[in-house]
Parts: sequence; C-alpha cells; structure tokens
Amino acid sequence: MQFYWICIFFLSWTGLYKMFQQTFFYKKNKEKIYRNYISATHSVGSIFLCLGIIYINEKSIFLLFYYLTSYFVWDSIYIIFNRKKKEIAYLFHHGVAIYMLQIMYQTMFQTELQPNISDTLVTFFLFGELSNIPLYVVYWKLK
Repeated sequence: MQFYWICIFFLSWTGLYKMFQQTFFYKKNKEKIYRNYISATHSVGSIFLCLGIIYINEKSIFLLFYYLTSYFVWDSIYIIFNRKKKEIAYLFHHGVAIYMLQIMYQTMFQTELQPNISDTLVTFFLFGELSNIPLYVVYWKLK
C-alpha cells in the first residue's frame, strides 16, 4: 500500500512537469521556470496539507508523508538524470527532509511520542514551506 501512494504522487509530479512543458511551449531556457512552477505547487500543496493536519485531522499525516516524499524523490531523480551539478546540494536537502518525514511518520503510531515529535515536525515543514513562497514569486518576477 505504501509503495502505491509513492508511485501515484511520483507520476503526478512527472505529469505536472510534462503539462507545464506542453502548456507553455517547451523552450530549453524555460526549464527552470517549469521547475519553479512545480516547486511552488509542491509548497502550496504542502502548506494546505500541514494546515489540514494541524487544524482538521492529524491522522492524515500519511498523505503529507507520501506527498512530500514523492516530490523529493522526483526532484532528486531529475537532478541526477539531467546532470544538474549546480543543484547537487538539493540531494542532501531532500535526503534530510525524507529522513525527518520518516521519523514523523513512524512516531505517528507511537502515542507517547506522537504529540511531541510529529506535531513539531509538521509545524517545521509548514513554516519551511511558507518561507519558500516569496522565493518562487521573486524568481518568477526576475525571469
């Protein structure tokens, strides 16, 4: 069941990237813009999921786990296969984020730890993604 969710979201990121290519008439120099759109979509989706977990239903934390993990895996594969040497640091960032997500997901099932660790990490991801929003707007305005 877990692998199923990763695959669904992973294919969604690939489909979204292809959609941006088709919609905005693919040009080689616009590749960074497409990836900026994908990253912004990832951030906005993450924000809504985090808010939903905090204010509505904390049991849907598994959805946040698969959503974020699939994006980090997709972006890492993109960086590796497209030989984006300037973006190698993102691989470390993605690895740390996936590790933190794994801790958050595992502690969800341990009731004595869950309120402390999972809530803290969801809040951490929320503020991390909120802080990214101005970066996407500035990048889009500059291009």
